[in-house]
Amino acid sequence: MYNKRLFNSFKDAGRGLKYAFLHEQNFIIQIFLALVVVALALVFPLKSWEIILLILLIITVLTVELLNTALEYFADLLKPRLHHYVSVVKDIMAG
Repeated sequence: MYNKRLFNSFKDAGRGLKYAFLHEQNFIIQIFLALVVVALALVFPLKSWEIILLILLIITVLTVELLNTALEYFADLLKPRLHHYVSVVKDIMAG
């Protein structure tokens, strides 16, 4: 029972990442830039802790982008661009 729930959780997470990759332009750009940073990290002589820090920062940026996307979809679900506050909240999140 536990293994099936865990597998379903990973499957759901994979579907969410796939959706973001296929439909969110900013997420695609950030993935591309993350790959560039990782490639440059392999070219330049960085210490192992610096590479680990770069990877953690990349993961943080991508996670925050996914959270931002989810909050924007949720805001649209509640008040689909009809209320001034939704526009303000989305602008703040984009900033």
